[in-house]
Amino acid sequence: MMNDTAEKSPRSTVFLLTAAAWAAATLLLAGRLTAALPSFREILEGLGATTPPVTMMVLNAPHVWWVLSAASAALFVWVAAKSRVDAAERKRMKVTLGVLIALIVLAYGFAAYWLYLPIYRLGTTV
Repeated sequence: MMNDTAEKSPRSTVFLLTAAAWAAATLLLAGRLTAALPSFREILEGLGATTPPVTMMVLNAPHVWWVLSAASAALFVWVAAKSRVDAAERKRMKVTLGVLIALIVLAYGFAAYWLYLPIYRLGTTV
């Protein structure tokens, strides 16, 4: 429960801009990756690459990127809606942004690794 007597101070403009930039970047990346996944599927099928099950999972879940983008957009809305915050809420916002950035960076790294692994394996056999 929030303490109404807690001293509130203005939310950082830099933090707002960071949340906005992150939301915009994840929305852009979600659109690009969703559009690129069919091309990866065609390339892998065209090369006759053995596709690991995890790569198939990445290829078959193109909309997961929109879910991650929605989380980033929701964080931005939360930050933008609060022009004055107390120390506890400021900390929650910062932790949420940090966790979200880490999660999304790891998810994109995971996807990139598993999308390119079959192509790299083909290169080592040639």
